[in-house]
Amino acid sequence: MKHLINIFFISITILFSVSLNTLAQEKRIITFTNETGEPIEDVIVHFKGGNTTISNEQGVIYLNPSISLLTCHRLGYRDTVVVLQQDIPNTISLTKEAQIEEVIVAKGYNPRKHLIRLRNEAHELYKNIDTTIYYRFTIRMENPKTDEKSELQGTVRVLTRATLRWPSIFICSIDRFYSCPSMDDSLNFRFCNMRDLLNQNILLRKNFRWKNLTKKQHTYLRDWSKEDSVVFKLAVQPHMPMGINIIFSQGKLKSFEWYFKQDKGLNTRQSNLLLHAMHTFIDYSSAKKPSPSTLRRTMRYRSKSGEDWVCMVAMAEIESPCDCRYDTIDNRYFLGKPIKWQVERIEDQLQNR
Repeated sequence: MKHLINIFFISITILFSVSLNTLAQEKRIITFTNETGEPIEDVIVHFKGGNTTISNEQGVIYLNPSISLLTCHRLGYRDTVVVLQQDIPNTISLTKEAQIEEVIVAKGYNPRKHLIRLRNEAHELYKNIDTTIYYRFTIRMENPKTDEKSELQGTVRVLTRATLRWPSIFICSIDRFYSCPSMDDSLNFRFCNMRDLLNQNILLRKNFRWKNLTKKQHTYLRDWSKEDSVVFKLAVQPHMPMGINIIFSQGKLKSFEWYFKQDKGLNTRQSNLLLHAMHTFIDYSSAKKPSPSTLRRTMRYRSKSGEDWVCMVAMAEIESPCDCRYDTIDNRYFLGKPIKWQVERIEDQLQNR
């Protein structure tokens, strides 16, 4: 009887392993290419459920077969919505944005000075803000090929002052948390946190991003084809490809977007993950005093063993919740700490309260 039970459990184990392999093999592989057939890396892909991924160096993403609708975005290319069908090829071709036509403008027009003036006007509206903003957030780290994933969702309270070097963030609720057992602390996803994302706000007085992108050696272009907005496109650092779009509408800052890639990967030293690409987008509220209302960051990493990893941070402004349930404990959000550490710290305090 014992022998039969052992055989039964061995059979179940084999069947379970085969099922996992089958699921892994069922992943749909989509490749993004340009008009000449070359792969496009770092295409930001949004699909059902608020999930986001990013194409690797071969222009490839891995999707579950049930996903049928994709929204694709990449600086320099037109945004594309794709309906996936089983009988269509697994290659998606993106079209480059039209080149900005040369327009005759007033003599002496300087797009850099124009950009700085508009930003400074927006900063004047923002600098006296001393308020609290609540955000619903998601932080997700995953291996898109194997489906290994860790995720944290909840709400935070952010103290907003233009003079602060770093925003003060307090966790109000933890609504969902999952930590993949195979993902240990050695996978240090540098820059994959809410504080770094909030600090990309170019309206902050001491914002390092704004200081870097206003250097005279960069290339500044204004897109004159947008009649309802003032759009600036920046190209900086030829040795480190980077693109920046800044949009103003009716004289107010509307959005800020920047992307960079590093073929060799940034050496973080603290972990075995190298950062190869980062995409950041901030949408500003239309209120009289602008503030970041929606923030997204997607990063592509590669481990020393050659595995691709993706990290996504998303924050969306919400109305003030009725109760910030963790205010009775030390609910600070800490920079550079794994999400598991943040959750365990909260839980330990609640148990010992």
